[in-house]
Amino acid sequence: MSEFEVSEMGRGVLVAQLGARRHYAVPMAFQAHGQLHALCTDLFLRSPWQIEGLRRLAKLLGYASIRRLADRQSGVELGQAMIRRYPMFGLQYKWQGARAASAAERTANWLWGGKRFASLCASAIDERTGAVYAFTSAAKELFETAQARGLPRWLDYATAPRAFEVGLIAEEAERFPGWAARPVDDALTDAYLQRQREEMALATRIVCGSSFAKRAIVAEGADPQRVVVVPLGLARHLYIQDTRGRPVESNIGLRVLYVGGDGLRKGIGYLAQALELLDRGDIQARAAGDLELSALALGHLSKRIELLGTVARSDMARLFDWADVLVLPSISDTFGMVILEAMAAGVPVIASENTSAPDLIRHGVDGFVVPIRDASSIAGALQQLADDPDRRRAIAQQARTRAAEFSVAQYGARLMRALNVRDAMHHNAGGEP
Repeated sequence: MSEFEVSEMGRGVLVAQLGARRHYAVPMAFQAHGQLHALCTDLFLRSPWQIEGLRRLAKLLGYASIRRLADRQSGVELGQAMIRRYPMFGLQYKWQGARAASAAERTANWLWGGKRFASLCASAIDERTGAVYAFTSAAKELFETAQARGLPRWLDYATAPRAFEVGLIAEEAERFPGWAARPVDDALTDAYLQRQREEMALATRIVCGSSFAKRAIVAEGADPQRVVVVPLGLARHLYIQDTRGRPVESNIGLRVLYVGGDGLRKGIGYLAQALELLDRGDIQARAAGDLELSALALGHLSKRIELLGTVARSDMARLFDWADVLVLPSISDTFGMVILEAMAAGVPVIASENTSAPDLIRHGVDGFVVPIRDASSIAGALQQLADDPDRRRAIAQQARTRAAEFSVAQYGARLMRALNVRDAMHHNAGGEP
């Protein structure tokens, strides 16, 4: 038996996942190593009639969030694992989220959805459940049931702790007055924070995707010994290949790309400041994503950056083909998958230390890691790339090579090792690590 094979006891992990997060990389990882017992989710479409029916409903209602549900056609193979689907809950959750008219209504829906989903998943625990794995804000009730049965409880912090992140974003709102399009927090933020803290206390292991995320989680009071860093992986079919097939020439200048929504949190203001510091006519910049900023902010940014708005995934290959460098100066980004996507496409990356960049990028070799809120460091890295095409070409090649070390298969193997899955499930000493 290999270190990852299921024991003769036949117990496995129950994964509770709301949505198609990471294209189902977590349940697929447990399945690939023979450790998945069940997946609990809202919608998991397999038949063409289900997909077509949901698309028609999305068209009728006009909600993009429901239309995206119809696109959850994945080649996910979960073998004999039990799949528990809660489609009526999923549709109601999406419907309420789409209709939310304020930040408080959105938070209320998150709280309702997390509690309802975790309660549904708790009922799926049976004698073959050896451990449970869930995501923040949708884990508490499942973990309480698992704790009563002495099962290990693994919590995935896919987003930064809300209290930590709200503090950073509030500081950004002060640094860029008038830029925020909505309040940083709302009347229900405290209830959301309390739920996250209770889940953290119930977890026997906390999984996160970057060293930055671990710092944020520990800052909220988690025992650092219980927090493990497992960098995410990029599925081969999602790689955006470098197809430009042209040499990097010094006379074409530098083409800078920013990708992401929530511009205040992702630090687009610092990219604008860096471009102002350089003030070079041979540097072009584009931003893809719903920045969720005020008209004042968008007007300021548009002086230096071409604002493309939301860009479909099918069009991202064209943008990466255009770009010479990706800049992601996030204030808080627990991973930032676009970093890995750009590297895989042969695009050098300049990213802040409050992302996965310190875990993925070797500074000066396959990209640049800069401090947060440091426009001068961004400007310096851009100038190096603009003035030295040979180095730019070398970094691009190194970035592509480095990205190959972070595949979905490698992510799965790292996750199994970090959780010590087989031993943890069968130790069964109160679920303690």
